[in-house]
Amino acid sequence: TYLAYTVVPWLKYPPNPPAVGSGETIGERTALYFGFVTVSLLALVAAVLLVRALLARGPWLAVVSGVALYLVVVGVAAVVLAPIDEVPDSFPANTLYSFRIGALATSTAMWAGVALVLTGLTARTWRARQADELRRARAAAL
Repeated sequence: TYLAYTVVPWLKYPPNPPAVGSGETIGERTALYFGFVTVSLLALVAAVLLVRALLARGPWLAVVSGVALYLVVVGVAAVVLAPIDEVPDSFPANTLYSFRIGALATSTAMWAGVALVLTGLTARTWRARQADELRRARAAAL
Protein backbone atom coordinates (compact mmCIF):
# COMPACT_ATOMS: atom_id res chain seq x y z
CA THR A 1 0.00 0.00 0.00
CA TYR A 2 2.88 2.35 0.80
CA LEU A 3 4.28 1.99 -2.70
CA ALA A 4 0.91 2.23 -4.45
CA TYR A 5 -0.37 5.15 -2.38
CA THR A 6 2.79 7.16 -1.77
CA VAL A 7 5.78 6.31 -3.95
CA VAL A 8 4.22 5.60 -7.35
CA PRO A 9 2.03 8.76 -7.38
CA TRP A 10 5.04 10.72 -6.07
CA LEU A 11 7.04 9.60 -9.12
CA LYS A 12 4.40 10.90 -11.55
CA TYR A 13 3.34 14.02 -9.64
CA PRO A 14 6.05 14.99 -7.15
CA PRO A 15 5.06 17.67 -4.64
CA ASN A 16 6.07 21.28 -5.00
CA PRO A 17 6.80 23.77 -2.26
CA PRO A 18 3.93 26.09 -1.30
CA ALA A 19 3.35 29.01 -3.68
CA VAL A 20 5.22 27.30 -6.52
CA GLY A 21 3.09 26.88 -9.60
CA SER A 22 -0.06 28.57 -10.75
CA GLY A 23 -2.85 29.01 -8.22
CA GLU A 24 -5.34 28.82 -11.07
CA THR A 25 -4.51 25.18 -11.78
CA ILE A 26 -4.58 23.81 -8.25
CA GLY A 27 -7.92 22.07 -8.80
CA GLU A 28 -6.69 20.38 -11.96
CA ARG A 29 -3.39 19.36 -10.35
CA THR A 30 -5.18 17.97 -7.30
CA ALA A 31 -7.65 16.02 -9.46
CA LEU A 32 -4.84 14.55 -11.56
CA TYR A 33 -2.87 13.52 -8.48
CA PHE A 34 -5.80 11.86 -6.70
CA GLY A 35 -6.92 10.30 -10.00
CA PHE A 36 -3.49 8.71 -10.31
CA VAL A 37 -3.60 7.57 -6.67
CA THR A 38 -6.98 5.95 -7.39
CA VAL A 39 -5.68 4.20 -10.51
CA SER A 40 -2.64 2.98 -8.56
CA LEU A 41 -4.75 1.59 -5.71
CA LEU A 42 -7.25 -0.06 -8.07
CA ALA A 43 -4.37 -1.60 -10.01
CA LEU A 44 -2.99 -2.92 -6.72
CA VAL A 45 -6.35 -4.52 -5.86
CA ALA A 46 -6.57 -6.06 -9.34
CA ALA A 47 -3.01 -7.37 -9.04
CA VAL A 48 -3.74 -8.98 -5.66
CA LEU A 49 -6.89 -10.60 -7.05
CA LEU A 50 -4.91 -11.92 -10.01
CA VAL A 51 -2.22 -13.32 -7.71
CA ARG A 52 -4.85 -15.10 -5.63
CA ALA A 53 -6.50 -16.52 -8.75
CA LEU A 54 -3.20 -17.83 -10.15
CA LEU A 55 -1.65 -19.04 -6.90
CA ALA A 56 -2.72 -22.63 -7.53
CA ARG A 57 -0.58 -22.65 -10.70
CA GLY A 58 2.50 -21.66 -8.77
CA PRO A 59 3.70 -18.73 -6.72
CA TRP A 60 6.21 -17.44 -9.27
CA LEU A 61 3.66 -17.22 -12.06
CA ALA A 62 1.13 -15.63 -9.73
CA VAL A 63 3.47 -12.98 -8.33
CA VAL A 64 5.11 -12.11 -11.65
CA SER A 65 1.68 -11.82 -13.30
CA GLY A 66 0.38 -9.59 -10.51
CA VAL A 67 3.42 -7.31 -10.61
CA ALA A 68 3.24 -7.15 -14.42
CA LEU A 69 -0.45 -6.23 -14.31
CA TYR A 70 0.20 -3.48 -11.77
CA LEU A 71 3.13 -2.05 -13.72
CA VAL A 72 1.26 -2.10 -17.04
CA VAL A 73 -1.84 -0.39 -15.64
CA VAL A 74 0.15 2.25 -13.77
CA GLY A 75 2.50 2.75 -16.72
CA VAL A 76 -0.38 3.34 -19.13
CA ALA A 77 -2.01 5.73 -16.66
CA ALA A 78 1.27 7.62 -16.24
CA VAL A 79 1.52 8.08 -20.00
CA VAL A 80 -2.16 8.97 -20.49
CA LEU A 81 -2.57 11.42 -17.61
CA ALA A 82 -1.39 14.94 -18.30
CA PRO A 83 2.06 16.00 -17.14
CA ILE A 84 2.42 18.91 -14.73
CA ASP A 85 5.48 21.11 -14.95
CA GLU A 86 4.72 24.47 -13.37
CA VAL A 87 7.95 25.05 -11.49
CA PRO A 88 9.57 28.22 -12.82
CA ASP A 89 13.04 27.80 -14.30
CA SER A 90 14.31 30.42 -11.85
CA PHE A 91 13.32 28.30 -8.82
CA PRO A 92 16.44 26.81 -7.14
CA ALA A 93 16.81 23.15 -8.06
CA ASN A 94 18.41 22.28 -4.72
CA THR A 95 15.45 23.73 -2.82
CA LEU A 96 12.99 21.84 -5.00
CA TYR A 97 14.93 18.59 -4.57
CA SER A 98 15.21 19.03 -0.81
CA PHE A 99 11.49 19.75 -0.50
CA ARG A 100 10.50 16.72 -2.54
CA ILE A 101 12.84 14.36 -0.68
CA GLY A 102 11.61 15.81 2.62
CA ALA A 103 7.99 15.23 1.60
CA LEU A 104 8.76 11.64 0.65
CA ALA A 105 10.68 11.09 3.89
CA THR A 106 7.75 12.48 5.90
CA SER A 107 5.30 10.14 4.18
CA THR A 108 7.67 7.24 4.66
CA ALA A 109 8.00 8.00 8.38
CA MET A 110 4.21 8.16 8.70
CA TRP A 111 3.73 4.80 6.97
CA ALA A 112 6.52 3.26 9.06
CA GLY A 113 4.84 4.53 12.23
CA VAL A 114 1.49 3.11 11.16
CA ALA A 115 3.14 -0.22 10.33
CA LEU A 116 4.88 -0.37 13.70
CA VAL A 117 1.71 0.42 15.63
CA LEU A 118 -0.36 -2.09 13.68
CA THR A 119 2.34 -4.73 14.06
CA GLY A 120 2.40 -4.18 17.81
CA LEU A 121 -1.38 -4.35 18.06
CA THR A 122 -1.51 -7.47 15.91
CA ALA A 123 1.19 -9.16 17.98
CA ARG A 124 -0.65 -8.28 21.18
CA THR A 125 -3.91 -9.67 19.83
CA TRP A 126 -2.14 -12.80 18.59
CA ARG A 127 -0.54 -13.42 21.99
CA ALA A 128 -3.92 -12.95 23.72
CA ARG A 129 -5.54 -15.40 21.32
CA GLN A 130 -2.74 -17.94 21.83
CA ALA A 131 -3.08 -17.63 25.63
CA ASP A 132 -6.85 -18.05 25.38
CA GLU A 133 -6.49 -21.19 23.24
CA LEU A 134 -3.95 -22.60 25.70
CA ARG A 135 -6.32 -21.95 28.63
CA ARG A 136 -9.16 -23.65 26.76
CA ALA A 137 -6.99 -26.64 25.90
CA ARG A 138 -5.90 -27.00 29.52
CA ALA A 139 -9.48 -26.66 30.75
CA ALA A 140 -10.66 -29.30 28.28
CA ALA A 141 -7.94 -31.67 29.49
CA LEU A 142 -9.25 -31.58 33.08
